[in-house]
Amino acid sequence: MRQLETAFVVTLFICSSLTLKAQEYHYTIDLTGSISNTFRVELKCPKIQKDTIDFKFLTSAENGDIRVVKYADLVTTFNAIDNDGNALNVKRDKEFGSFKIYNARQLSTISYTIESTWENKKWKQLFPPSGVCFKPDRMVYFTTVSLLGYFNGLEKNPVDLKITRPKGLACYTGLNCNETNNGTIELNGLTFKQLSESPFVFTNQDNATIDVKGTKFMISVYSEDGRQYSDLIKSELTPYLNAIGDFFPKMPVKKYNILIYVKDVTKWGEKYRSGKLGMLSFFKMVKQLGKLGFGANGYQKGTSFCIADIGNDYYLMESLNSTLIHEFIHIVNPYQFFADTEYEEAYSKNNWLWEGATSYFEILAQLQSGILSKKEFLYTMRTNIHDSYSMPENVSLIELCEKINEKPYSDHLMQVYWKGSVTNMLLDFEIMRLTDGEKTLKSVLFQLADKYYSQKKSINENDVIPEIVSSVKPELQTFFNRFVIGTDSLEISKGFDVIGLEYYKKFSGSLPTDPIWDNDIEKANFMLPPDSKNPEYVIKKVGENDFVGFQKGDRVKRYDVFKSLTNSEGENLPEGTETQLTIIRDNKPVTLTYKVKYKTANYTYYIREKKEKSPQQEKLFKIWSSK
Repeated sequence: MRQLETAFVVTLFICSSLTLKAQEYHYTIDLTGSISNTFRVELKCPKIQKDTIDFKFLTSAENGDIRVVKYADLVTTFNAIDNDGNALNVKRDKEFGSFKIYNARQLSTISYTIESTWENKKWKQLFPPSGVCFKPDRMVYFTTVSLLGYFNGLEKNPVDLKITRPKGLACYTGLNCNETNNGTIELNGLTFKQLSESPFVFTNQDNATIDVKGTKFMISVYSEDGRQYSDLIKSELTPYLNAIGDFFPKMPVKKYNILIYVKDVTKWGEKYRSGKLGMLSFFKMVKQLGKLGFGANGYQKGTSFCIADIGNDYYLMESLNSTLIHEFIHIVNPYQFFADTEYEEAYSKNNWLWEGATSYFEILAQLQSGILSKKEFLYTMRTNIHDSYSMPENVSLIELCEKINEKPYSDHLMQVYWKGSVTNMLLDFEIMRLTDGEKTLKSVLFQLADKYYSQKKSINENDVIPEIVSSVKPELQTFFNRFVIGTDSLEISKGFDVIGLEYYKKFSGSLPTDPIWDNDIEKANFMLPPDSKNPEYVIKKVGENDFVGFQKGDRVKRYDVFKSLTNSEGENLPEGTETQLTIIRDNKPVTLTYKVKYKTANYTYYIREKKEKSPQQEKLFKIWSSK
């Protein structure tokens, strides 16, 4: 009898295994057999139990952006084959980005080709890190959501993926995978959601690895001109990755892949450095660079960058450093809040939190690690405060996020970041005030994220605010009612006072004379990078009353000016103090020595530290500004 029972169990196990295998997607991507500008994808299909079924692809859309691309539109050929090798009837539905397959119970395999989108005028509206790139023998890049389709109703079935890599190109991804002796990359038993957590890149160019707090950051770089960047990038990124390690109580992943594509636009840099880049040429340059789609896309286990090299390493790294912190924080906020469903970025009513808090944390992490001084941090927040005043007064943050894909709300997309970051900073101060510093916005969000991620659940968007309130005190609801759900003006001065800072929307008083803005010089009417938090100004003309010692053509960065006017604590130097300012002259660093001057003038959005703080303010300021 026991032998019969054992035989039954074994038979049941085999049947169950066969059933599970029949439910799997078995994908194959042979990159060695692809031709330039196309990917060939083959799928051994799970068993279909319907006469007709839709094979679908996801949609790419930047939040609030009208540039929506259905990945199904990238499909150039599509074939569905039955068990006898015969073609089945297929009807393409462009409106819904799907392929309807008839007589689907007989479906055995699907094969299709995907068009490369990078540097393809046809797909210029698709952000490059969201697309696919195939450069034979040099570089291949893709995200699985751009290549792999799924059957309607079978989205959660497991997926086996095999990728035959091109000879001579190594594979880089944040996902755990195995490579066979014949160069096939294998990933088994993953869900589509898990596969989407990191892009893939295959390249023969340089790479580097940085270990931070048990997490391996893998950096792979592809440059159009073949320049080796890994040593530079590793050196420049290390302080920012250490800031990440300091900011996170525990690292959320063990492996994180940083994929960097460098576009060669040095011709613009040569014009800029030579002084031949006039106003018209500058705007032409900005327009052209914008069309190339530079930026980053973050995933749960990696970030992909498209950046421009204009011949200056400072500009190159400026686009990486702070953005990488931002994208890594997204692992927790919001990805870990959506453990078993997709975070719908384009439709989330709480993007004021997901993006706003992340933007705030991005610079807070740099302040706490010492990358930014207090003055530099406050300068960035001052800019965000200034920009936040352009948001319509009768629109709440919740309403803006809910309707961000509609006009006129989409015109105010950046308020999700600008006003969002300011609001989250004030929310942080309010949480510290209500809990006497026992909790912060970071501790509340990280604990909630861990709760949902550990339970493999997703938060309901309607529960986000109640969950935060429940984690702090009921009185916190008033903040949300007034400043997030409601349209009350932010009480910025009151918020800053919690940690001993003073804020004035308008201020008149004696302050250090700015070597750039208040000097007898004429600076360029533009700066690079155009969206920089630390812009570099070009000196066009020097008057006889210049008090610094500038020469025509000198370049100076905003934060270097701050450093010349303040001590190590971020406090303004007294009038008459001899100080030093580092500039770039003839492409080399030069130190200028000058004396600090003061002037009485009117200022807007002015923030400063109180000369005397109460013990409570001292306590909360230390909690806020320290690791």
